[in-house]
Amino acid sequence: DAIQCVKMVKKHKLCVPFQSCDRVLDQLMKLNSPAVVAWDFYMEILGCGYPPNLYNFNILMNKFCKERKVKEAYKVFDEMSRSGLRPTVVSYNTLINGYCKCGNLDEGFRLKKVMEENRLVPDVFTYSGLINGLCKDGRMDDANQMFDEMSSKGLVPNDVIYTTLLNGFCKNGK
Repeated sequence: DAIQCVKMVKKHKLCVPFQSCDRVLDQLMKLNSPAVVAWDFYMEILGCGYPPNLYNFNILMNKFCKERKVKEAYKVFDEMSRSGLRPTVVSYNTLINGYCKCGNLDEGFRLKKVMEENRLVPDVFTYSGLINGLCKDGRMDDANQMFDEMSSKGLVPNDVIYTTLLNGFCKNGK
């Protein structure tokens, strides 16, 4: 059991063989264990010399965001950067989506700006998270503007974006 493995590692200050680390993390993600358990395990194995990687940082951020713990997800993002890894579009999208789902649109838009300043190009998923947040907040004119911006950049909206906008307009009587 992955959780027992984590407890044993912490209790006895063990170093898990590197080839087992990803499997344990995957199991922690599949189980409904709290993100903090997976994060603690990951920090333990990093302390044993396990090389940090973007995939694991991104899945940990996603797990925290799904639990609506975006501040913790941002701490993972910071640790990823401190580890010498450059955040990707996926990294930013995970946080943008997390912040927007939690109603913190300002932070979502700030991260989009930072992403662009770091020469990363927002994709359909970036806009999807922002449009979803705007629709949930009843800001349909802004959501429409985001849609236009996305389209002007040559990005093709997916079904999720169309459904989100449709639901938003219906819900907000527009």
